[in-house]
Amino acid sequence: MYVFFSSFHRLTMVGYKLEVTTGDLKSSGTWDHIYVTLFGTEGQSERTELDNFGPDFSSGTVLIGAYPKERFNEPAPKQMIKKFQAELSYLSEAITKRNLQLEIPYSYLDPAQIENSVTI
Repeated sequence: MYVFFSSFHRLTMVGYKLEVTTGDLKSSGTWDHIYVTLFGTEGQSERTELDNFGPDFSSGTVLIGAYPKERFNEPAPKQMIKKFQAELSYLSEAITKRNLQLEIPYSYLDPAQIENSVTI
């Protein structure tokens, strides 16, 4: 079977900003999986998981390695922060994987559960 198109559409990439609002209580976010599908006049997007490092959509919680306000403009500190966040993510994944094998999960010092603080 052959299909011929008399005209074709040029695809254009479009950027979207999605804002998620939760309650205003401390730690009012979720550890659950949250997905979004965008619908338009010409179709829909794939189902995409909304995921951040640590608990998603938490109010008042800033996790270790997270810097909500960009305070560094120079490339060197930005690179160090990115490397630090990657190491924290790796450690959190390793702890999560290890805990799957344990009868009683041990998540103490899992970076995904540690708030950014000067006390640690």
